[in-house]
Amino acid sequence: MNSPKTALIQLVSEQTMPNVLAALALEPTTVTLLHSPRTAPQAAWIGQSLRRAGLNIELDLRALSVAPDVHETGARVRSACEDAVAAGMQPVVNITGGTKLMSIGAFAATIGPGWPSLYVDTENRRFLQTGKIALPEPLLDGWAALTRAERRITVDVIAAAHGCDQASAGEDPTPYLELAEYLRIHPAEEARCHDALRSISTRARPAELLALLDAPLPALPEAVVSRALAAGLLEARGASCYFACPTRDVIERATRTALSQAEIFAAIRPLQFVQAFLTGGWWEVCVWQAAKQSGSFRDLRWSARFGADADHIEEDVVGVSGLNLAVFSCKRGGHGDRLNRAFEEFVAASNRLGGTFAAKFFCVAKPLPQHLFASVRTEAERVRARIVGPADRLSPAVFVSA
Repeated sequence: MNSPKTALIQLVSEQTMPNVLAALALEPTTVTLLHSPRTAPQAAWIGQSLRRAGLNIELDLRALSVAPDVHETGARVRSACEDAVAAGMQPVVNITGGTKLMSIGAFAATIGPGWPSLYVDTENRRFLQTGKIALPEPLLDGWAALTRAERRITVDVIAAAHGCDQASAGEDPTPYLELAEYLRIHPAEEARCHDALRSISTRARPAELLALLDAPLPALPEAVVSRALAAGLLEARGASCYFACPTRDVIERATRTALSQAEIFAAIRPLQFVQAFLTGGWWEVCVWQAAKQSGSFRDLRWSARFGADADHIEEDVVGVSGLNLAVFSCKRGGHGDRLNRAFEEFVAASNRLGGTFAAKFFCVAKPLPQHLFASVRTEAERVRARIVGPADRLSPAVFVSA
């Protein structure tokens, strides 16, 4: 329920979560966002994020100049506060966003009239009162206020706050848990599967894909085959095993009539999924399971897609850690893997979806050579990411202190 007669006035910068957290904790009647032309997109993202969190508020976007200084920002904050008072509401100013000059101007505007102001210390989980006037009751206990806000935070809420309005629920990993765990604890059999299947091309014309579906697979370990059959990844015909493909009829139709690229890609995707899973994708499910069992994360999703189909990001595992997005990049590793490049791409995607405070986990199943481990570890420390692995050391305990 909205706090009665409270108006939250906020400065907008590239980091949007402090704005979202303050609004979720206070639950004001109105939220006024003061933004420059450069941060106009972020202001819109904040509104979308609050709607995703179920907050029913009136949103007021007010544009500033290209480079607002102390005087301009102070004047606009005073105007917003006076409008709130005229409407019978108590103004509360969040000075966290914007430039340093904007924050100084916003704070100065609150001193004379005696309006409460605050700073959101996301890293240390607290709201700081920045003036002599006490914050409204919902914010008096900063820890409790952030805990209340945390209950509303989901992957969708954080993604929306960073400009991603579409987030899928991900795939259900439970049918593949037994197979994934078996491959994790039997590295020799996992290596046989990887070596037998990795060179098979699933990027071919429909007629070639049909031939692939009718070609018996190379001999695989019996224990892997039985679990893959149970998971629906393979199918048995006589004494041989084949890739399972529920969209075979679409591929057959594509040999007779022209289909759109989207239809063809959708038909091929299940086949590519099987090959990818048996040659390394199993590791994602193991990481998802360990993270879930740790109890350190909420809203965990495996293979979630963010954004429109034409320009989407697909992440191995995502979830929520406290107030922030948790992103897990899962790589099998092994000879020839370009892990430094993969790490750079992972960090860029994490920042795009969850900002600089996103919790980052770079999970590598195979042991890393010492020189490569040192290189990745140095970069991980720089961006506050954690390296998880190898597979035989994976357990829920590695995520407990996340």
